[in-house]
Amino acid sequence: MNQFNFRLMTFLLLEISVTGYSSITIIGSLNKYSPILVEIILILYYLIVYKLVKVIIDTQIYEELNEKYGAQYHMKKWRQMLSRFPIVLLIIIIVVAQGYRVSKSYFIFTHTDSPLSLVYSTIGDLGVVLLALGISLLPTIFFNSEIFVRGILLKNHAEQFREKYEIMRTKWYGEK
Repeated sequence: MNQFNFRLMTFLLLEISVTGYSSITIIGSLNKYSPILVEIILILYYLIVYKLVKVIIDTQIYEELNEKYGAQYHMKKWRQMLSRFPIVLLIIIIVVAQGYRVSKSYFIFTHTDSPLSLVYSTIGDLGVVLLALGISLLPTIFFNSEIFVRGILLKNHAEQFREKYEIMRTKWYGEK
């Protein structure tokens, strides 16, 4: 149980801090826009991150229950593909960032008020939001569903576990 509690707290703290840091990056990048627009983008960002993390974690838990405990949870293909989304998104972001870096010198020499420069700036801002989204999903890559499922089962069925393996009450709960 201690390993379960430690892993769960570590995951939650890591997810919260990375999401918070990513949102600060978004605010810093989009400060040239209207504050209301930035707040709307941040709210959408938090909702998207919450739903993605929930779907990814649920999918990993269902896969673990199906593999190790013989459960028959039916998972849709899009959920299984979405659980691999953080790794794929990170690779795409790295490739796009390199393309952005290489082509940036072309736009330095263009006039700042040209429509092409505005499009390029908007694409860069969108890239920051996608990068923040990818970074905020990184902790889900390190989520250990085996420890989580085992810990939840043990936590919810501790008394049955104690009785099955004939562990004395004083040994299980300690002296009072």
